[in-house]
Order: sequence, then C-alpha cells, then structure tokens
Amino acid sequence: MEQIYTIKEAAQILRVNTNYIYREIGEGKIKAIKIGSLKILESELLRYKENSTQNLDLLIVGRRKKQVRKP
Repeated sequence: MEQIYTIKEAAQILRVNTNYIYREIGEGKIKAIKIGSLKILESELLRYKENSTQNLDLLIVGRRKKQVRKP
C-alpha cells in the first residue's frame, strides 16, 4: 500500500515551508487529494521531487552559461 503524507510531512521531506507546498498544489505542480485535509501520495511526492531536481539542474547549467569571465 502506498504511503500518504500530510502537507506538513511533505514539507519536511522536501525541506520547504508548508506555504510553498500549498502554492505548488495551487499551481497544479503537486497533485493532492482531500481526505479530511489535503494529503499527497508518495508517488506524487517522488515525481515532483525528481522533476524539481531536473529543473534545478537546468537552472544551474543556464546560470553557468551566462557567467562572463574577466581576463
């Protein structure tokens, strides 16, 4: 059976603030289900974590390309 996390637990796993989780849910970046209060499935949390890591890697690569070296 798949693990189900509360918003607070998901925030702790991702090392972010709970408000950030609510914002990502509102923007449709994290899918949540309502079982009393909002919950996030483990598979969804892993999917989001992998996608956000890939996006961060692209951002870092993009920043490196923009850096200008001074002689």
